[in-house]
Amino acid sequence: MREQLEALAKLSEIDNSAREVETELRALPARIEEMVGNVERLERLLSVERDKLAEATRLREQHAQEVSQGNEQLAKAKSKMARAQNAREAEAAEREMESLRRNIRDREQEREKLNTAIDQVNSSLASHEGELEELKNSVTMKEKRLKLASRNLKENVLRYC
Repeated sequence: MREQLEALAKLSEIDNSAREVETELRALPARIEEMVGNVERLERLLSVERDKLAEATRLREQHAQEVSQGNEQLAKAKSKMARAQNAREAEAAEREMESLRRNIRDREQEREKLNTAIDQVNSSLASHEGELEELKNSVTMKEKRLKLASRNLKENVLRYC
């Protein structure tokens, strides 16, 4: 009789443990699915940030080329001013040089803004890539835990059936 009571108590413990594991097993797939969704959203965000970075880099290079071209045009305008035959030609060359200087200055300012934006996107990208790796690791660990818990539950059920 005592042995039967001990066996029933043990069976009750196993049953409670099995219910806990079963509850956890039911909850884990939903949490894993949510985490996979978060991984996918973060990957899309990173893709958008990479695209923005590529566009900003392309614009920065374009501005650098425009500044270089502007400097070449400025050199030509200086040469033109030096060859000016009268005050009217000199004034026209001076206006052209001032316009070119303003254009170069504007492009350099835009390039600086792009450099700042590129730095911000790079730091954001690095941060989000770190978050993505953490999330992927977490999903992997949860999946392993789910498989292990499922295997343990099945072993316990088979052992006591």
